[in-house]
Amino acid sequence: PEPAAKPEPAAKPEPAAKPEPAAKPEPAAEPDTKSDSSSSSSKDKGVKSKPKRKSKN
Repeated sequence: PEPAAKPEPAAKPEPAAKPEPAAKPEPAAEPDTKSDSSSSSSKDKGVKSKPKRKSKN
């Protein structure tokens, strides 16, 4: 019965612990790039608003 104690092969469930690939949701954090673009666009607006004031002067 000892040879039947092949519980080690059953340890294969560990490789199934591929939860790291599920970490791909982190790349979904690309919304940060969108916020960067929004911030950059706001900066462009700020720069454009200044020239408008100068034109008023």
